[in-house]
Amino acid sequence: RRQRQMCIRDRSIPNETRLTLTPNPAIAGETVDLKVANTLETPKQIKLGIYDLTGNQIASRTLNEYNATFTAPATSGIYIVKVTGNGFTQSCKLIVK
Repeated sequence: RRQRQMCIRDRSIPNETRLTLTPNPAIAGETVDLKVANTLETPKQIKLGIYDLTGNQIASRTLNEYNATFTAPATSGIYIVKVTGNGFTQSCKLIVK
């Protein structure tokens, strides 16, 4: 079964940069792989934020690489995963069952 990526990309950044989350949907408390495909430059500080649909930030982390893992929220629902750094911002919807 194909997973949908439901991401919003800043159109000012090249197509070589894109964010993926797998699995999506995820099970509450499951490890989620985050990948930022960026062939243009080496990573610097990248900020990861997880928000509920009311805009409250429920988790944040600073990453030093484009591939990372994080734990899906413990409560089922829809969340926004936002990654900012190296001149780009991308957001993806994460569904937690």
